[in-house]
Amino acid sequence: MLIKHRLMANTIIIILSLVLMLALLTYASNVLQHDISIAKSLGEIESSILQLRRDEKNFLARKSLKYKADFSKNMTNLQQQINNLDKRFIKDGLSLSEFSSMRNVLTLYNNHFKKVVILQQRIGLHAKDSLYGELRDAVRNIEELIGKDDYKLRSEMLQLRRNEKDFMLRLDDKYVDQHNVNSELLISSVQESTFTKERKQQVLELLTSYQQALENLVSEQKALGYHTKMGKLADMRTAVHQVDDILAKLLNKSQAAVDDNVSFVNSLAYALFFVVLTIALIFAWLVGRSIVGRINALQQAMTNISQVNDLTVEIEVDGDDELAKMAQAFNDMLISFRSLIVQVNHSVETLNTATGNLAENIYNANEGVETQ
Repeated sequence: MLIKHRLMANTIIIILSLVLMLALLTYASNVLQHDISIAKSLGEIESSILQLRRDEKNFLARKSLKYKADFSKNMTNLQQQINNLDKRFIKDGLSLSEFSSMRNVLTLYNNHFKKVVILQQRIGLHAKDSLYGELRDAVRNIEELIGKDDYKLRSEMLQLRRNEKDFMLRLDDKYVDQHNVNSELLISSVQESTFTKERKQQVLELLTSYQQALENLVSEQKALGYHTKMGKLADMRTAVHQVDDILAKLLNKSQAAVDDNVSFVNSLAYALFFVVLTIALIFAWLVGRSIVGRINALQQAMTNISQVNDLTVEIEVDGDDELAKMAQAFNDMLISFRSLIVQVNHSVETLNTATGNLAENIYNANEGVETQ
């Protein structure tokens, strides 16, 4: 192989090494973008869960069906986000059971919220709605029938309203008990009043309806829950905590997958770097040794020839590259020099012979002249 071909091969190896490193860099960048995208999707899922909690709290605080619609919309969006992320993990060869568990728990959470909405609608979304409205109407009918003249009855009726309002505000059964006691007092006072028998009967019937409406309200409120650890509110709270737990597990597994990707990319980078570096160094060393060693041998031979003037030395010709051709040319030059020297020596000998003959002829001629 010619030296220029070896140098070209060495250059090609360097270029291939750079291409491989560039490919590795591109792969690492794609993996990083993929991990960032997954982290972003998980963040969006977490944000959507928080938005569901916000819609839930807004409904319970403001009792507006607007937040029910928002909850349903955000739930649909969250389910879609989970399905998309699940497909991405499956595409990456990682199937996580947490996605199925989260979908099931979210469905349960959605059902509990719907039941909470239904119970709240039965109780009432405002003062004039459902059981709230029934209580309000019953109280107004009783107050109108009692009138404003009997201050005792009116005072006892206001006490019942106070117990009712205290229960609605504080959601404590002790106010229901107080309401029952005060209701008995009011019934007794009505019976002792100066009302006509017919009027007393009407008041007592209205009081019974009022008491029944309050019992219905208490029953529905218990089903809904006085607080987050009771009734449907407790079921909803349990479902939310399950969602949070599953999300935490999903985040941990996602982080583990990201760590595995980073570890794989680092291992691949180090392995590829050392393999490429080793191949490049070995090839460069072989090329350098094959060139420099033979150049040194050629230089040494030239130096020896110049020092001892020995033209019989021959340089070993090995290969068919430029250095071999140079060595062959140098050997041919030495052969030419030796042939020229032989020719010169032969010419000198011939000249010496001719000179000797001429000198002898001249000598003989001189002796002949002298003899005469």
